[in-house]
Amino acid sequence: DSSEQARTTSIIPRARKRLAVRSMPSSKKYLWNINGIPVVLAAVATVLCLQLAHHHENLSSTPAMTRLITRPLRPQIILSPQCATENSKTTLSDVGSRQSSYIPSSVVRQVRVRATEKEEIQRHANEVLESNRMLIAPAIQTANLAMLGPEIDKAIAGGADVVHCDIMDGHFTEKLTFGPMFIKALRKYGITAPIDVHIMADDIVDHLIQEFADAGANYITFHPEGVKHVDRSLSLVKANGLKCGLVINPGTPLSVLDHVMDKVDIILLMSVNPGFKDQGFQDITYKKARDIKKRIDQSGRKIRLEVDGRVGNKNIFALAQSGIDMFVVGGSIFKSDDYGKVISELRGMAQNAVDVAAV
Repeated sequence: DSSEQARTTSIIPRARKRLAVRSMPSSKKYLWNINGIPVVLAAVATVLCLQLAHHHENLSSTPAMTRLITRPLRPQIILSPQCATENSKTTLSDVGSRQSSYIPSSVVRQVRVRATEKEEIQRHANEVLESNRMLIAPAIQTANLAMLGPEIDKAIAGGADVVHCDIMDGHFTEKLTFGPMFIKALRKYGITAPIDVHIMADDIVDHLIQEFADAGANYITFHPEGVKHVDRSLSLVKANGLKCGLVINPGTPLSVLDHVMDKVDIILLMSVNPGFKDQGFQDITYKKARDIKKRIDQSGRKIRLEVDGRVGNKNIFALAQSGIDMFVVGGSIFKSDDYGKVISELRGMAQNAVDVAAV
């Protein structure tokens, strides 16, 4: 009947298929015996790989990803276009020019650009320190910390040369302030001006030196009372390619400088005791500044003499006459309505003092 005929018709193709499989090589038999699953899986994997590659290409070419890979620095400083490193000749100016182009091997390229940016920032910081300019360094702990990025931008635009960060550990001083991540955040925000880190800490100074060097500091000064070996700590700063210095408190004898004048790039003279509120400017600062200036002249090296503590338009002229050429200024700048006007006035008074002394 018709059902028996249909059954016979369906059996014959299956028999022919089994006969064909028996005559196949062993590898093809395997594929057929499991209904071709490996072939299907391979095809699916190929399709998935193609889709992922297409998705990655689209993602990398989006404006957001392009900005992440080729994020330029904020245009705060003018850097030398001749700056080059052993591995790359990338400068801050041409980093910005690549913003609209897609960069292959993005991870490797991003690391290389960041390393070049850091080297260029340090090169510029060195040039600032070695210049003959009177340097104004706003102390950022007196700024509006909730708006610190824009505050620093405004100070730099107004003519500030260096960003000064007071690092207090709550032991060497009563106060507790910023850590290395704070400096790293400033660099990530886009601050390219030199960052001057003044460490006020006990016992952990060497550890902090390395942390702040990695975070993006350019100058690191510390108190000899806070370290076990002054020379070793200075050498650690130097080993990171940064400028180093010692801090002299009002009660610190100048003899601590006797055997390190060949290493220091900055001597920071405190006109108040660090980390205490409601202190007045100590007049002994003028005499100590003149004594340190004599040591600097005798060394024959370019060493900056910096002052920190109650510096403003009432005493900056006399401080400059005493030999100081780098001024940490806090509230006089950040509590004013016009940062640029205050910075210009302070620098002008300091420069006038030098001009008068030269005559």
